[in-house]
Amino acid sequence: MSLLPISASRGLVLLCCGTALIAGSACRRNKPPATAAGPPSLVSPELLTNRLAGNSSALLARQADSPIHWQPFTKQTFEFAAKANRLVLAVVVVPQQLDYLDPLNKIQSDPKIVSLLNDNLVPVLVDADACREVALLTSLLCSELDRPLGLPLCLWLTPKGNPVQWVPVTSADRDVGELIASTHTVAAQMWQNGSADSIELGAIENQARSQRLGDYSKRAPAVKEPAKESLNALRSLASTYDPGSRSLDGCGALFPSGTLELLSSFQLIPGMDSDVTSRCGETTRMLSSDLSTSAMIDPLEGGIFNSRIGSGWWLPRFNLDCPALARSTVALLTTYRAHGDPMLLKQSLAAIAYSEKHFMTREGLFSLGGQYKSKTEGWLWSIEELEKALTADELKLMITISDLKGPGNIPIESDPKREFFRRNSLALRVTPEMAGTKLGLSGSQAQELLDSAQKKLLKIRQERLGPIINDAPPQAAATFRMVSTYAAAYTATGDPGWKKKALETLAKAKESFSKGPNLQNFIGTADETSSGRAFLYGLAIQATLDADDIAQDPALISWAEDLSSTAAERFIEGDSLCETVKGQSVIDLPLTDRSMLFDDTSAGLLSSAQARLAQRGRVTHSTFPLAVASLSVVAVERPIIFTDHIQAALIRHHSPVVLVSADAPAELKEAVFRLPLRVVSRRPATAADAVPAASVKIVFKDGRTLTASSSTALKSALGPSTPPP
Repeated sequence: MSLLPISASRGLVLLCCGTALIAGSACRRNKPPATAAGPPSLVSPELLTNRLAGNSSALLARQADSPIHWQPFTKQTFEFAAKANRLVLAVVVVPQQLDYLDPLNKIQSDPKIVSLLNDNLVPVLVDADACREVALLTSLLCSELDRPLGLPLCLWLTPKGNPVQWVPVTSADRDVGELIASTHTVAAQMWQNGSADSIELGAIENQARSQRLGDYSKRAPAVKEPAKESLNALRSLASTYDPGSRSLDGCGALFPSGTLELLSSFQLIPGMDSDVTSRCGETTRMLSSDLSTSAMIDPLEGGIFNSRIGSGWWLPRFNLDCPALARSTVALLTTYRAHGDPMLLKQSLAAIAYSEKHFMTREGLFSLGGQYKSKTEGWLWSIEELEKALTADELKLMITISDLKGPGNIPIESDPKREFFRRNSLALRVTPEMAGTKLGLSGSQAQELLDSAQKKLLKIRQERLGPIINDAPPQAAATFRMVSTYAAAYTATGDPGWKKKALETLAKAKESFSKGPNLQNFIGTADETSSGRAFLYGLAIQATLDADDIAQDPALISWAEDLSSTAAERFIEGDSLCETVKGQSVIDLPLTDRSMLFDDTSAGLLSSAQARLAQRGRVTHSTFPLAVASLSVVAVERPIIFTDHIQAALIRHHSPVVLVSADAPAELKEAVFRLPLRVVSRRPATAADAVPAASVKIVFKDGRTLTASSSTALKSALGPSTPPP
């Protein structure tokens, strides 16, 4: 889960706003009492042992041998804490960022801290990727400290789930134990002193927080003219590209998948405003060129890194996880559809091959993925290292292709402390043919040299990085993301193998991650960690509708409709959307995923689902329009963190619908299947649609209709939406 900086929330001054200062101060490492005076405490036997063995989350299961008595993040654990009259210390981490391993190792290697946690607290390890509501909570709490979101986060909670103290912990903290011990001193004193009050510690602050979040979870003020304002949002988003820095203002550290897909998708909607189309096209051409020639796309094995260090694209955070990689691949494929750059297609297919090699499980599903133990240095190269590894001709070619330099090619804005002086990142800045021309080589000679150099360097890098730490069990989000990736690959290439993979993978996902009408994150026993949140339902509906776009299978649209009904019943109440079912979460706060801190948002995904189902003539639950369907004012004002909301508005207010007669020729149906996902809807025609025999009818939002009886006629009617050869 890659993270964007977030602005501070200033509407509430909390008792613990001074946590960062308190936690950073020196303090005696004594063990203050963490239990409040009152009823006799009863320490349940479960608290005397580590209970993470066999957990459905691979992240948690890997900590089963820790000397810390880690507990799962469940209501039962908090009941044990209440009986023991102890505070809970929740350590919140995400598996996509292996930086959490250093702090955990430091904690469990310190006997005094292990004793502090085991004897005075109820230590809980939280997989914030599976428990998405906790990730949302951590972003809120960090904003109350006027700090950007930082994970891992140590969070002291009362047995009723009220936050008391919290402090972000990083691998850069030299003495993590001291940080925890000093913060705990304050938390424990507050807990002990507050025991005589009739209101539990932190309850008043949490009630105020709940009220503020309750207001936010409701529908934000909507724009009055969503069709017009969605275009204004696109203009604003396109203008955020800065040719000087070759980046997007305000996009944070993430690979800009949402922006790239949104701007490219808009160009594929026929008949749109030419000025906006031109702006979007110019931005996506420059941005996609910057990305495809940058170090964000690994030239040795084809992976796409999910975030970067600094403002440029030359020093990635060398993290690779399946959901982020799949999402980036869809963005590149959509941009290929818009511009036809063959490099984007080649890199997209290489990224799919990487996902299948590293993330596919024996069940034919996909895991979250793993990371290498080596840090940044393991991915970078000095000229001297390359001289030893490559022939003279191979080295000349790689220097030309990747712009390698003796002092290194990492720019100062990405490495201000010059930690990576004389180190180079690899990228395909120019094609082998272009490099060959400069070096007096034919295209085939250059490609042959590149192939041999890549093979040698990949072998060396794999030996240097060591074994991968892999979350091997199948994960629902990763699998649904790959369904969409396969569907996008089919629309881009026409290769029926991609369609087959999309449909087969979705069928396996439905069988593996469904428990009756409900979804879960992992295979196996349903529990509080495994239970699907609103985000997972949004992803599943998106993947199912993507598959339906390329297959027109009544069973698919029926399942998407069923999922949307279940999501509405579980997560929407009136005009409010919550990430978890009411009463499911340990923390009683209306936490809503509306802005893109981690990924697409639950609200944006469900809004798109509602729009796409409506385009197919399917009526969604009455609560959807109230809770997720409106385009908000803030989305137009800050489009870069609301791209999924804007895409939903484009579908709702600008996307045409293609109605397909049952007897349409196979060649015409194939052309319809290959129309771009999401932004051009299609459905089987009914008698009421009055579609001529062996034809399709295109219904535009302005009321115009056109008919086509061949793929050539369809191309004439839809222009940029029709597939490349």
